[in-house]
Amino acid sequence: MTKTKNYYLTIASRFGDLAVVWQENGRSVKIVEILLPHADEPITRRLRRLYGNILRSSAEPVLKLKKKLLTYLAGKQTFFGLSDFDLDKLYTFQRRVLDGCRKIPYGRVISYGDLAEKIGTPRAARAVGTALAKNPFPIVIPCHRVIKGNGLPGKFGGGEELKKDLLKLEGVRFYENSRVMREFIL
Repeated sequence: MTKTKNYYLTIASRFGDLAVVWQENGRSVKIVEILLPHADEPITRRLRRLYGNILRSSAEPVLKLKKKLLTYLAGKQTFFGLSDFDLDKLYTFQRRVLDGCRKIPYGRVISYGDLAEKIGTPRAARAVGTALAKNPFPIVIPCHRVIKGNGLPGKFGGGEELKKDLLKLEGVRFYENSRVMREFIL
């Protein structure tokens, strides 16, 4: 049995360095995670801590994703398909949450509670938040578009400021008290 090797590619952005992690199995490439910039730890240190002996490399699907991520981070609406992503490790409820999250339009937000209702679990706002916190593909699956019921952005893997920055990139505006303006809420 061969041991699976992990590979990564970093992407420099105005928000900090992101990383795409993937595995190769014969001719097949499966993206397993996107790591967002984190103020407390450089991306390469996080990669080594999380994946050990990970190798820097590139592959066609990863280069295509990099191009799409850079297009998105330049402020242009971008569609991300999921055919090259490893979704097998997602549990059933998380998959439902992430599928619901993918339906949130660019430049719009929804509350955790309203997303829970849309996916058929009306009293599961906290469980939705937990599932989104474990989203392995932020930006591609736009968990930054899910906010607290009071209009505040809420937590995010890259930090609350990055969440606000991504929403602003999509044209979402905020009141002075940091709440999302009503016209951007579904």
